[in-house]
Amino acid sequence: MESLNIKKWQRNKDIKFIFNILDEKNEETRFIGGCLRNLILKKETDDIDIATTILPNKVLQLLKKKKIKTITSGISHGTVIAIINKKKIEITTLRKDIKTDGRHAKVKFTKDWFIDSNRRDLTINALSCTLNGRLYDYHGGIKDLKEGNIKFIGDTEQRIKEDF
Repeated sequence: MESLNIKKWQRNKDIKFIFNILDEKNEETRFIGGCLRNLILKKETDDIDIATTILPNKVLQLLKKKKIKTITSGISHGTVIAIINKKKIEITTLRKDIKTDGRHAKVKFTKDWFIDSNRRDLTINALSCTLNGRLYDYHGGIKDLKEGNIKFIGDTEQRIKEDF
């Protein structure tokens, strides 16, 4: 596995606080998707997305225990938004799409990072990274970024039908 220089995020007290809240035994939390893509491309991003193996209701419980304001409109598909110092951090439980209608999916939660990565749209959006900088790239997203390629994960036509 490669590692990323995420010192800026490691020094950010709000990000560290969220990771500390989600530091549960036998669970794992990582940065995911676009924030990593932008970091690798040296583009600024305020949009921090986090993925976790912790179930959504437990995420909500952990955040509320620390008096973090939340938005739960996406909780049925695993997403809780934490609002900390007027910034939103999206926290989504790993999942597998069971059925999709072109925009919304029925999901099953998982603890398997590879299974979750397979449901993501593009190789460059399936990257994940721990708070210590360990990068996971299950679909060749780093290579695609370096070569300027945009590639779907799996069958392109099927992926577009799933999320048009």
